[in-house]
Amino acid sequence: MVLCFGDERAPALAATLARTFPSSNVHAILIEANPTRVTPMFPGSETMELPERSVLDALRSCLRQDADLIAVDHLDATSGPMICQAMFTGHLMIVGATVTSLDEAVALLSPEEGLRATVKGSIDCAIRLERGQVRSVTSKTGEVVRECVLERSLLPTREPVTPAAPVFAPPISARVATVSPRRAFLPVTGFSSNRSALVTSSALRPTNWPTCRSCQQPLVHVVTLDTAELPLPAGAGLVQLFLCGQGCDTTNEAAPGVLLERLEGDVVPVAGSPKPDVLAPGTIVDWLAFDEDPETALRCDKLGGWPSFEQGADWPLDDDGSRFELLFQFAEGPLLEGGRAAGWNFDAAEFVPAVRSRPVLDPNSPRHVNSLLTGDAVAFLFHSPRSGRLAFRWQTG
Repeated sequence: MVLCFGDERAPALAATLARTFPSSNVHAILIEANPTRVTPMFPGSETMELPERSVLDALRSCLRQDADLIAVDHLDATSGPMICQAMFTGHLMIVGATVTSLDEAVALLSPEEGLRATVKGSIDCAIRLERGQVRSVTSKTGEVVRECVLERSLLPTREPVTPAAPVFAPPISARVATVSPRRAFLPVTGFSSNRSALVTSSALRPTNWPTCRSCQQPLVHVVTLDTAELPLPAGAGLVQLFLCGQGCDTTNEAAPGVLLERLEGDVVPVAGSPKPDVLAPGTIVDWLAFDEDPETALRCDKLGGWPSFEQGADWPLDDDGSRFELLFQFAEGPLLEGGRAAGWNFDAAEFVPAVRSRPVLDPNSPRHVNSLLTGDAVAFLFHSPRSGRLAFRWQTG
């Protein structure tokens, strides 16, 4: 990250750096506040005025486009955590902030004190302005490598400026290279009656069937992972996910409509599962391994690898500030209404006379778990290798 902070001209300096960044082979976007404007940094692009949307909304949209460079001319407490997440997931950021100190800017980027040292160490270059002029340039190690007073203002001119490479920005290729591929596994579904790594027909618990803490209705069993059978280290015991099928809050593991648990010791099959709207086709009997890059994360059911975030990175964090790792991801497509699943296509629904219409599976989109979120969503089960804690997130497409 390149941070421009100081007086009221810091946002203008951040915008100038974005406009002068080399555009060849770089997908760059500038986001300006008051009113919100988005400008792609390539020849012939036009600025989009978004007066009804916040900087945070515009940033979410830009992250979906997987831009290499994103510049935000105004840092505030609302957009700060999302900017921080974008930096941690490999995006080069140029940020302007009208604050008096580097520590004040870091506090806006991370509301969690435990993360602030990490965030501060991730800022490659901090430029301090005073009365519209550059006073210091601070390196990543905190050392002031340059003290100067420029004779001319760095405000953007009305005419296009001549592109010039910043001397303080690391090359994007170097930043991307620091993110290593991760081992991921695609599920192979079968109809084996033996216990496998994924159980979709029943749950295993030492106690009674769980209920929603909001509506008190029985939760629907989504997935049971036998960690001893998984081809990657995931702690001990069984990991199980239950969700409420009545529309209650299921945003994360602490929501009343979610039960995410890790069980160890004696467990037995528990009867009483409510019938889900969409039945899974079977259980997982094998895995297909591959190495996955974060830039090309697959939107599908998979074990391990990188999450395919739909609305920007949303990593759960452990007490020491370290990120959880993806344990299992499942993706949902639009729910289809029809008389039968066989031969379904999106262009012409075949309703069978005298057969009750019901949700069906799209045979062209393999699904391995019960569909309980929205018609188009991706859900993530995370785990912490350090503490063994579990977390749940889901995002719509």
